[in-house]
Amino acid sequence: MMSIYRNLDALLRSDKSAQNYYADLPDYAKESLKERARDIRSLAEMRQFVDSYLAGDR
Repeated sequence: MMSIYRNLDALLRSDKSAQNYYADLPDYAKESLKERARDIRSLAEMRQFVDSYLAGDR
């Protein structure tokens, strides 16, 4: 079962997999995530957002 957190900061404080995923992202993707921090509440949401964001770069 996937954990749901209050926001991106809580997710990154509590979930090692999310921390590792975030650490591997390019800086511009991290900045975009920070702008949407209230809306990112799980690792799945973070991955979905990043996939959509990076798809726009192609």
